[in-house]
Amino acid sequence: MIFPQAKADGRAGLQTDGGEAAIAAIDKSIKEFNGDPKRVVLTGYSAGGNGTWSLASKRPEKFAGIVPVCAFVSELKGRASSVTYPALAPGEDPYTEIAKKVGSIPIQILHGAKDDVVLPDESRKMFAALKKLGAKVGYTELPNVNHNAWDPAYSSAELIAWMLNQKRP
Repeated sequence: MIFPQAKADGRAGLQTDGGEAAIAAIDKSIKEFNGDPKRVVLTGYSAGGNGTWSLASKRPEKFAGIVPVCAFVSELKGRASSVTYPALAPGEDPYTEIAKKVGSIPIQILHGAKDDVVLPDESRKMFAALKKLGAKVGYTELPNVNHNAWDPAYSSAELIAWMLNQKRP
């Protein structure tokens, strides 16, 4: 497991050089610990969920599966950090553009139904765009959960089992 952190420098870190550093850390860890490069699963929550969509869209061949939690694709200004995260793709429909790039990867999306930080519509729109393309995608909207969707998401034995069972051909 690798836990990259974005620098607190006012930039959307995983969309830029932080994302490349995360990929380098994955490659280094696989080599150092004799890991299986076909079993890399990427997950992140909130800004890390945005980073999950970003990294997977840039390097889809790297990942056996992805799990974005309370993630976003469109432009968003962080309430706590004041960082402005640009949309991951230009134009009116960044969801379809990102879906085209990640649609070959098995995906599980999770979002709190009462999230008022990153609205659930972000995940609903990504799910719809991926389904329209025929992607292998699941969507779980957690009832009565606000932005802290990661606690119920990552405590789910089913989700952990799903992640452990992913392998690229």
